[in-house]
Amino acid sequence: MAEQPNTKGQTEQLQAHLAEALVLALDGLGGVVLAAFLTGASQSDKYTSAFAKHKVVFDVVRPATFSLAILSLHKLSEDARGHPVSLLRCLSMAEQISLINKDRRKALKKRLRELQPILRKVAILRHQLIAHRDCSISVSKVFEDAALSLKDLTEVAQAYWEILMELRGAAEGKAFDKTAWRSRLPRAVE
Repeated sequence: MAEQPNTKGQTEQLQAHLAEALVLALDGLGGVVLAAFLTGASQSDKYTSAFAKHKVVFDVVRPATFSLAILSLHKLSEDARGHPVSLLRCLSMAEQISLINKDRRKALKKRLRELQPILRKVAILRHQLIAHRDCSISVSKVFEDAALSLKDLTEVAQAYWEILMELRGAAEGKAFDKTAWRSRLPRAVE
């Protein structure tokens, strides 16, 4: 692929796509952290009275935060064609305007490929539980078929965030410090 010069308009377009993608990644990451908190045994024991007192609220909030995580992470994994916020599209745009080189793009795409087994599970939940709900299949059966853990979701959410932050840093001329960022991240899954 022939490299195109880095024009201001192309960089601004990429930055707009990255901003939208970062919102989705943050929604996914936040949804995972909240889902872990709201479903964790230690929190249930610690906040038994609060969960009991506000049962109606938590019965809505728990699935809503989980749905937020699933939908956000799935949207970022969609094929690049026609989806400006997909990670693949952002990677392609970053390479086209020479913000990352071909080798770096290959490394980042390899990281995305490594996530495919988890993303297939995310897609199962997205399709069967949220987007195209078939009430003849029990919710527990959908979860059993997907075999997706909060640890899996955390891995995808963190990887997406880190890739997007690297691209954003390249677009803004700043390096992304993954170690510093990870030290500030709440521990979603033990």
